[in-house]
Amino acid sequence: MLDITIDTFRKQYSRESSLSFASATDDMEALTEQLNAATMKGKESDLGCKNGLVRMSVNSVDITKDQEITGRERKQLQSGQLPHHTVDSKEVLPCMSPGASSAEDREDNLGFDVQNPESARGRCSEMLAGDSVESTMSHSTSYLSEIMFYERNFISAIMFGIWDNIIGPKILSAWVNEASNFCVSEADLKYVAGRVLSGELGRNTAELQIENKFCVLAERRMIVDAYVFSGLRDETGIHAVTLVMPFRERRSFLGVHDLINCWLQRIVGKLRILLEVECMDDVVKDFSLYIPDFMEMLSSIRLLGLQPKISVKETLLAADQNIEVQFMRRVIASHLQTFGCTVVVGQTPQTVNAMISTLGLFLTQEERQCSRYALNDSSWPYYPNLFVQGLLVERQGEANISTREILCSKYPTTIVDLITSEVRQTQAYHEHILRRNDTLAQEMHCIWAGKLEDEMYPTMGVFQTADLSDTLVHTFLYELFQLDSSAGTRESYIEHFMRLLCRKALALIKYVESHTYVSI
Repeated sequence: MLDITIDTFRKQYSRESSLSFASATDDMEALTEQLNAATMKGKESDLGCKNGLVRMSVNSVDITKDQEITGRERKQLQSGQLPHHTVDSKEVLPCMSPGASSAEDREDNLGFDVQNPESARGRCSEMLAGDSVESTMSHSTSYLSEIMFYERNFISAIMFGIWDNIIGPKILSAWVNEASNFCVSEADLKYVAGRVLSGELGRNTAELQIENKFCVLAERRMIVDAYVFSGLRDETGIHAVTLVMPFRERRSFLGVHDLINCWLQRIVGKLRILLEVECMDDVVKDFSLYIPDFMEMLSSIRLLGLQPKISVKETLLAADQNIEVQFMRRVIASHLQTFGCTVVVGQTPQTVNAMISTLGLFLTQEERQCSRYALNDSSWPYYPNLFVQGLLVERQGEANISTREILCSKYPTTIVDLITSEVRQTQAYHEHILRRNDTLAQEMHCIWAGKLEDEMYPTMGVFQTADLSDTLVHTFLYELFQLDSSAGTRESYIEHFMRLLCRKALALIKYVESHTYVSI
């Protein structure tokens, strides 16, 4: 500081040729005495420089290393008039004050012996490492919303970020699953945010709706499933909802990717509306309300999911089971008509799970991964877009089934009531798609208008009794019961029946296409 002042003083006096070298020397000595006198007053000044940023401490008022000192503030500091700054007490850089002249004072300020170079080198390494960690942790508290705890869930973290034109990728909020055995650090979250959002620089937000990105980060041993989207207006910018999972769970994730995509497409659609009607803090709070249902759904299929292979001995189609054939025929026929999406309602988990295993025989291995059994004393409601799921009747005598969620499901749904032996289903697929689009549009309108979502959804006329006459399922059951249940004979016959059904459906489609005239 003193050398810089003397150099400035020399440049100033070199322009004035009228002054002699002797007078200039006297003035420099006088200025040096004034600087020393100002330094030795009751005010202690700590100077530390790192990457062109200065930190000073005068009269217990600190300016952290993250705040740049302007020329006007530096003059105020030199004159003893400090501006007000908000200081974090944790951000302390050990520096040597100009008043510390002895080796003991310098050792107290620096934390190491200045006469021992090895001690100084080790202490500096500790200071740099501690400074980087502490600065990272202090930054993490600005966006880390809450800690989740969902067992048997392969998602380790959920992140909500935005592309900022000034600082680049910015994390708005993050939710970390502490029950996961894969630890996601803050450095990992920043790295993922950069990989997901950095490629969106210069992207036309008017053309961007909802884009799904899947990344394998081998260097971090993780996989990332991101949904990049923009708001309804260009001013909202580009956002992303990102799922972070360990690399070893890639098979489990790919098996339920379509299910996750259906859920997150709907959630992101709500977020696009919320970005227009609420501030960012309220958007993050509302987004936090959507996460528990999504995580509980994934935990339920992971905890009580169907096995890849199901034995007939565990189902109602075993030889020792006494069932009503007409009721089973209606259940299987409606189950196949609604693309394998069925809800089984009963009083005990044993009866419900036996029916679920029976219907699971008519599903593929990928569809069984998106199904679950019923659990005693569980409060799981109906989850849309699952194939087969079981619900237990509550104390009021009704199951926790939301009509709105059924209408928002991707496929039609069959409801099998084991108590009353009633089989009901929603409308056909082409009618269900139209009604689903209307329901989702009304859901977005309710969020835009700030109304309750359940007020605008119909509760009548959603289900109809499934009592259709069929010959395929009736013939199938008759032939199935003629076979022996041992050695996997019935399992093979069921697989043969499903392949035959698909071939007949394909032949019918080709026949209709060949005999249908389309004018161009």
